[in-house]
Amino acid sequence: MIVFFKENDEYHNVFAIYWVDDKCYFILLSKINHALFPVSSDECEVIVNDLSNYVLAFKDCSKNLIIHNLIYKNTDIYQDFMDYYFSEAGRKLEKIYSDDTNHEYLRIEKLNLEKNGVIISAEALGDYWALCPKCNESFKVNNNHEIIVCPNDLCRTLMLNPYYKFT
Repeated sequence: MIVFFKENDEYHNVFAIYWVDDKCYFILLSKINHALFPVSSDECEVIVNDLSNYVLAFKDCSKNLIIHNLIYKNTDIYQDFMDYYFSEAGRKLEKIYSDDTNHEYLRIEKLNLEKNGVIISAEALGDYWALCPKCNESFKVNNNHEIIVCPNDLCRTLMLNPYYKFT
C-alpha cells in the first residue's frame, strides 16, 4: 500500500495498518531517523490500495492490526515491532526494505523523484551495460525494474533503467 503523507510531502509504503475503535492509523518508515512512526489515515492520501503483501497479525473487539510481510516474516523485526521498539524495528527494516532489488522501494522512490522533478536516466552502453551520469560508473543492469541504483557506494543515484521493458 502506498500513501502520500501530506505533512512531509512524500510518498511512503505502509508497513502496518491498525484500528483503535473507529480510528485508522498507518505505520510509515521515516527517511530521516529510520524509525517507524504512526500517522492518522486522515493525514494521508491512499495512492495504491494493494494489501497483497500484508497479513492480519491480530484482531479483537477493539483493535485490529495488519502488517507487511517484511515485518511478519522476520521474527527479530516482528518482536521489536510488537514490543513498540519502533526505532529499532525501523532500522532493521530499512536494511531489508531499501535493497536495490526491492520493487516496492524503487516504486516509492520513483514517485518522490517525479514529484520533485529530479529524475534522470542512465545511459545505455549496450549488452545491458549502463553509465551513471553523475559519477560515470559503468555497471551491468541485472533486472527489469524501471528504476535502478548506481552501484558506486559514494553515489547511489536512483535513475531510469534504459533497458526497462513494461510488461
